[in-house]
Amino acid sequence: AAELAMKSYGEGDRVPLARILNIGIKKLNMEAEDKTPGQKECLREMATRLVRMISRDPELEKYVQREGLTQEDMENAKNIGTEKEKIRNDQMERTESLISLD
Repeated sequence: AAELAMKSYGEGDRVPLARILNIGIKKLNMEAEDKTPGQKECLREMATRLVRMISRDPELEKYVQREGLTQEDMENAKNIGTEKEKIRNDQMERTESLISLD
């Protein structure tokens, strides 16, 4: 699928690649949630490459957003395994704790 998406991209059709990038970034973000720091480093490297690919082509970025990728997804991918990720996770846990108190 990736080979066909890249061929389509080369021919001007960004949709197949946008779908793959959308799914790939979301999957990396989910996988990073329960990984060790070393594993997160590998995931961050992959995520960074995908984010850079999107950032280099504004048209591709529009298609990826149409496929459902949000700016938050992109930021989360860039921050896998960093202090920003830890802060975000702590904030989410506090929010979940407050919600469960209701």
